[in-house]
Amino acid sequence: MRTSPAKKTTFNELQNKKLDKFYVIIHVVTVKMPIKRDTGISNVNIYILYGISLNGSKKIIGIYEENIQDNRFWLETLEYIKARDLEKILFVSMESNKKLEQAFKIMYNNVQIVPSAVKIISSISSYTNQKWQSETEKDILKVFLADNVEESDKVMLDIKEKHNDNKIAVMLLDRYSENIRKYYKYEKSFRHLFCSYFTIKIMKGNIVRLNNIKDIFESIESIFNRLLDYYTVFENTKSYTKKEWVLILNDIYVKFSAEVEEYIV
Repeated sequence: MRTSPAKKTTFNELQNKKLDKFYVIIHVVTVKMPIKRDTGISNVNIYILYGISLNGSKKIIGIYEENIQDNRFWLETLEYIKARDLEKILFVSMESNKKLEQAFKIMYNNVQIVPSAVKIISSISSYTNQKWQSETEKDILKVFLADNVEESDKVMLDIKEKHNDNKIAVMLLDRYSENIRKYYKYEKSFRHLFCSYFTIKIMKGNIVRLNNIKDIFESIESIFNRLLDYYTVFENTKSYTKKEWVLILNDIYVKFSAEVEEYIV
Protein backbone atom coordinates (compact mmCIF):
# COMPACT_ATOMS: atom_id res chain seq x y z
CA MET A 1 0.00 0.00 0.00
CA ARG A 2 1.47 3.34 -1.07
CA THR A 3 1.65 6.08 1.51
CA SER A 4 0.84 9.66 0.68
CA PRO A 5 3.75 12.12 0.79
CA ALA A 6 3.92 14.27 3.90
CA LYS A 7 2.01 17.53 3.55
CA LYS A 8 4.38 20.46 3.26
CA THR A 9 3.96 23.60 5.31
CA THR A 10 2.77 26.61 3.35
CA PHE A 11 4.09 30.11 3.93
CA ASN A 12 0.75 31.16 5.40
CA GLU A 13 0.83 28.21 7.82
CA LEU A 14 4.38 29.11 8.88
CA GLN A 15 3.47 32.71 9.66
CA ASN A 16 0.35 31.75 11.63
CA LYS A 17 1.12 28.47 13.39
CA LYS A 18 0.89 28.17 17.16
CA LEU A 19 4.19 28.52 18.99
CA ASP A 20 5.60 27.17 22.23
CA LYS A 21 4.87 29.39 25.21
CA PHE A 22 8.55 29.70 26.12
CA TYR A 23 11.74 30.02 24.06
CA VAL A 24 15.17 30.13 25.63
CA ILE A 25 16.49 32.22 22.74
CA ILE A 26 15.27 33.77 19.51
CA HIS A 27 17.89 34.18 16.80
CA VAL A 28 17.21 36.95 14.27
CA VAL A 29 18.97 36.08 11.00
CA THR A 30 19.27 38.97 8.53
CA VAL A 31 19.97 38.40 4.83
CA LYS A 32 19.86 40.93 1.99
CA MET A 33 17.95 39.68 -1.08
CA PRO A 34 16.80 41.23 -4.39
CA ILE A 35 13.00 41.46 -4.64
CA LYS A 36 11.08 42.43 -7.79
CA ARG A 37 8.96 45.58 -7.41
CA ASP A 38 6.70 47.52 -9.77
CA THR A 39 9.45 50.13 -9.99
CA GLY A 40 12.28 47.67 -10.51
CA ILE A 41 14.43 45.38 -8.37
CA SER A 42 15.23 46.39 -4.79
CA ASN A 43 17.68 44.84 -2.34
CA VAL A 44 15.82 44.34 0.93
CA ASN A 45 16.65 42.83 4.29
CA ILE A 46 14.87 39.54 4.94
CA TYR A 47 14.52 38.63 8.63
CA ILE A 48 14.21 35.00 9.68
CA LEU A 49 13.33 34.45 13.34
CA TYR A 50 13.93 31.03 14.83
CA GLY A 51 13.68 29.93 18.43
CA ILE A 52 15.11 27.20 20.62
CA SER A 53 12.58 25.73 23.03
CA LEU A 54 13.03 24.18 26.47
CA ASN A 55 13.57 20.74 24.94
CA GLY A 56 16.33 22.06 22.66
CA SER A 57 14.34 21.84 19.42
CA LYS A 58 14.45 24.58 16.77
CA LYS A 59 11.39 26.25 15.34
CA ILE A 60 11.06 28.83 12.55
CA ILE A 61 8.96 31.61 14.09
CA GLY A 62 8.47 33.56 10.88
CA ILE A 63 10.07 35.24 7.87
CA TYR A 64 9.63 38.99 7.44
CA GLU A 65 10.48 41.92 5.23
CA GLU A 66 10.80 45.05 7.36
CA ASN A 67 8.60 47.98 6.37
CA ILE A 68 11.00 50.81 7.19
CA GLN A 69 8.28 53.39 6.50
CA ASP A 70 6.13 51.99 9.32
CA ASN A 71 7.45 52.80 12.80
CA ARG A 72 5.06 50.25 14.30
CA PHE A 73 5.98 47.39 11.94
CA TRP A 74 8.07 45.39 14.41
CA LEU A 75 5.81 46.16 17.35
CA GLU A 76 2.77 44.87 15.45
CA THR A 77 4.75 41.86 14.20
CA LEU A 78 5.76 40.88 17.74
CA GLU A 79 2.24 41.55 19.02
CA TYR A 80 1.00 38.95 16.56
CA ILE A 81 3.82 36.54 17.48
CA LYS A 82 2.75 36.90 21.11
CA ALA A 83 -0.85 36.20 20.10
CA ARG A 84 0.41 32.90 18.65
CA ASP A 85 1.02 31.82 22.29
CA LEU A 86 4.69 32.85 22.69
CA GLU A 87 4.61 34.24 26.22
CA LYS A 88 8.24 34.36 27.34
CA ILE A 89 11.72 34.78 25.77
CA LEU A 90 14.95 34.87 27.79
CA PHE A 91 17.39 36.01 25.10
CA VAL A 92 17.34 37.53 21.62
CA SER A 93 20.48 37.39 19.47
CA MET A 94 20.39 39.95 16.66
CA GLU A 95 22.28 42.43 14.54
CA SER A 96 21.79 46.09 15.40
CA ASN A 97 18.21 47.22 14.69
CA LYS A 98 16.88 49.79 17.16
CA LYS A 99 13.20 49.47 16.22
CA LEU A 100 13.24 45.67 16.48
CA GLU A 101 15.19 45.76 19.74
CA GLN A 102 12.76 48.27 21.23
CA ALA A 103 9.78 46.16 20.13
CA PHE A 104 11.21 43.05 21.82
CA LYS A 105 11.76 44.98 25.06
CA ILE A 106 8.21 46.35 24.99
CA MET A 107 6.54 43.01 24.24
CA TYR A 108 8.74 40.74 26.41
CA ASN A 109 9.65 42.16 29.79
CA ASN A 110 13.25 41.55 30.91
CA VAL A 111 14.30 39.93 27.63
CA GLN A 112 18.08 40.24 27.21
CA ILE A 113 19.34 41.43 23.81
CA VAL A 114 22.68 39.90 22.81
CA PRO A 115 24.67 41.36 19.87
CA SER A 116 25.00 38.81 17.09
CA ALA A 117 28.24 36.80 17.30
CA VAL A 118 27.59 35.77 13.69
CA LYS A 119 27.84 39.38 12.54
CA ILE A 120 31.11 39.91 14.42
CA ILE A 121 32.74 36.68 13.24
CA SER A 122 31.68 37.04 9.59
CA SER A 123 32.74 40.71 9.49
CA ILE A 124 36.28 39.80 10.57
CA SER A 125 36.70 36.53 8.66
CA SER A 126 35.49 38.04 5.38
CA TYR A 127 38.70 40.12 5.29
CA THR A 128 40.99 37.13 5.60
CA ASN A 129 42.43 35.08 2.76
CA GLN A 130 39.76 32.77 1.31
CA LYS A 131 42.07 29.82 1.94
CA TRP A 132 42.08 30.60 5.67
CA GLN A 133 38.55 31.96 6.09
CA SER A 134 36.94 28.80 7.50
CA GLU A 135 39.83 28.28 9.91
CA THR A 136 39.64 31.94 10.96
CA GLU A 137 35.93 31.57 11.72
CA LYS A 138 36.69 28.65 14.03
CA ASP A 139 39.52 30.61 15.69
CA ILE A 140 37.32 33.66 16.36
CA LEU A 141 34.53 31.45 17.66
CA LYS A 142 37.00 30.21 20.31
CA VAL A 143 37.35 33.82 21.49
CA PHE A 144 33.66 33.73 22.46
CA LEU A 145 33.80 30.27 24.04
CA ALA A 146 36.95 30.30 26.17
CA ASP A 147 36.68 29.27 29.85
CA ASN A 148 37.12 32.86 31.02
CA VAL A 149 37.84 36.33 29.71
CA GLU A 150 41.59 36.04 30.40
CA GLU A 151 41.78 32.92 28.24
CA SER A 152 39.70 34.72 25.59
CA ASP A 153 42.25 37.56 25.54
CA LYS A 154 45.05 35.03 24.96
CA VAL A 155 43.18 33.45 22.07
CA MET A 156 42.57 36.92 20.60
CA LEU A 157 46.28 37.73 20.85
CA ASP A 158 47.17 34.46 19.07
CA ILE A 159 44.79 35.32 16.22
CA LYS A 160 46.30 38.80 15.87
CA GLU A 161 49.81 37.33 15.71
CA LYS A 162 48.67 34.78 13.15
CA HIS A 163 47.21 37.55 10.94
CA ASN A 164 49.77 40.21 11.81
CA ASP A 165 50.24 41.15 8.15
CA ASN A 166 46.48 41.65 7.66
CA LYS A 167 45.94 45.12 9.07
CA ILE A 168 42.19 45.21 8.36
CA ALA A 169 41.53 41.93 10.20
CA VAL A 170 43.61 43.10 13.18
CA MET A 171 41.78 46.47 13.20
CA LEU A 172 38.40 44.69 13.22
CA LEU A 173 39.50 42.38 16.04
CA ASP A 174 40.37 45.48 18.08
CA ARG A 175 37.09 47.17 17.13
CA TYR A 176 34.95 44.24 18.28
CA SER A 177 37.02 43.24 21.31
CA GLU A 178 34.83 45.10 23.81
CA ASN A 179 31.65 43.59 22.37
CA ILE A 180 33.22 40.15 22.69
CA ARG A 181 34.26 40.78 26.30
CA LYS A 182 30.62 41.62 27.13
CA TYR A 183 29.75 38.00 26.42
CA TYR A 184 31.77 37.00 29.48
CA LYS A 185 29.12 38.23 31.89
CA TYR A 186 27.32 35.03 30.83
CA GLU A 187 28.20 31.43 31.65
CA LYS A 188 30.01 29.41 28.99
CA SER A 189 26.91 27.31 28.31
CA PHE A 190 24.93 30.50 27.56
CA ARG A 191 27.67 31.69 25.20
CA HIS A 192 27.37 28.39 23.31
CA LEU A 193 23.67 29.15 23.01
CA PHE A 194 24.33 32.63 21.62
CA CYS A 195 27.07 31.57 19.18
CA SER A 196 25.16 29.34 16.76
CA TYR A 197 27.57 30.49 14.08
CA PHE A 198 27.67 27.56 11.70
CA THR A 199 23.93 26.85 12.01
CA ILE A 200 23.19 30.41 10.92
CA LYS A 201 25.97 30.43 8.32
CA ILE A 202 24.40 27.39 6.62
CA MET A 203 20.96 29.02 6.77
CA LYS A 204 22.29 32.22 5.18
CA GLY A 205 24.20 30.22 2.60
CA ASN A 206 21.05 28.43 1.46
CA ILE A 207 19.33 31.77 0.97
CA VAL A 208 22.28 33.54 -0.68
CA ARG A 209 22.61 30.69 -3.19
CA LEU A 210 19.19 31.67 -4.50
CA ASN A 211 20.87 34.80 -5.89
CA ASN A 212 22.56 32.53 -8.43
CA ILE A 213 19.17 31.52 -9.83
CA LYS A 214 18.00 33.55 -12.83
CA ASP A 215 14.52 34.03 -11.38
CA ILE A 216 14.04 37.21 -9.35
CA PHE A 217 11.72 36.67 -6.42
CA GLU A 218 8.59 38.75 -6.12
CA SER A 219 8.01 38.20 -2.39
CA ILE A 220 9.42 36.53 0.71
CA GLU A 221 6.73 33.89 0.21
CA SER A 222 8.39 32.85 -3.05
CA ILE A 223 11.77 32.69 -1.27
CA PHE A 224 10.26 30.50 1.45
CA ASN A 225 8.69 28.16 -1.11
CA ARG A 226 12.10 27.62 -2.74
CA LEU A 227 13.63 26.85 0.65
CA LEU A 228 10.80 24.73 2.02
CA ASP A 229 12.63 21.40 2.01
CA TYR A 230 15.62 22.97 3.77
CA TYR A 231 13.49 24.45 6.56
CA THR A 232 11.77 21.11 7.13
CA VAL A 233 15.19 19.51 7.67
CA PHE A 234 16.31 22.50 9.77
CA GLU A 235 13.49 22.12 12.28
CA ASN A 236 14.02 18.36 12.54
CA THR A 237 17.76 18.62 13.21
CA LYS A 238 18.97 19.13 16.78
CA SER A 239 21.72 21.68 17.47
CA TYR A 240 22.79 19.95 20.69
CA THR A 241 23.18 16.43 21.99
CA LYS A 242 20.95 15.44 24.88
CA LYS A 243 23.93 15.71 27.27
CA GLU A 244 24.89 19.18 26.02
CA TRP A 245 21.33 20.46 26.27
CA VAL A 246 20.82 19.16 29.81
CA LEU A 247 23.92 21.09 30.92
CA ILE A 248 22.70 24.28 29.22
CA LEU A 249 19.20 23.89 30.63
CA ASN A 250 20.55 23.29 34.13
CA ASP A 251 22.49 26.60 34.01
CA ILE A 252 19.39 28.36 32.70
CA TYR A 253 17.28 26.97 35.55
CA VAL A 254 19.86 27.97 38.17
CA LYS A 255 19.95 31.57 36.96
CA PHE A 256 16.36 32.02 35.74
CA SER A 257 14.34 29.60 37.86
CA ALA A 258 11.53 32.11 38.47
CA GLU A 259 11.06 32.70 34.72
CA VAL A 260 11.52 29.07 33.64
CA GLU A 261 9.83 26.98 36.33
CA GLU A 262 6.22 27.46 35.28
CA TYR A 263 7.03 26.34 31.72
CA ILE A 264 8.71 23.07 32.72
CA VAL A 265 6.16 20.25 32.49
